[in-house]
Amino acid sequence: MDTKDRLRIAREKLGLTQKKLGNSIGLKAENVRDLESGKVKFSTLHALALENIYGLCSDWLLSGSGEMFSNEITGHTPPLAEPDLITKKINQMLAGMPDEKKRDVLKYAEEKKLLADLLKEKTA
Repeated sequence: MDTKDRLRIAREKLGLTQKKLGNSIGLKAENVRDLESGKVKFSTLHALALENIYGLCSDWLLSGSGEMFSNEITGHTPPLAEPDLITKKINQMLAGMPDEKKRDVLKYAEEKKLLADLLKEKTA
């Protein structure tokens, strides 16, 4: 199963349309459709935004490892929430950038997430 498939499955499990999911992270329904079709690469930044808003595990979204929801063991799906200010700002910033610059920013975010994960594993 690919990341695009996990995104679609998670969206459907949450009962969200592509439009509603997109609105929550500052994207249009067409952008979500492109992510779910694999036309556009799903990034760490997208995964982190969905983790923050819906409790979806970014590791599961990106690689399929672990559980779909951070609290799936309890069987409780987190309540739907509005995107936080940081997520909105990041999406606004990316929206005005040329594609090459977006790739640089997303690559930087992915590298920082990997570093944070490595540090977390080291201290655990």
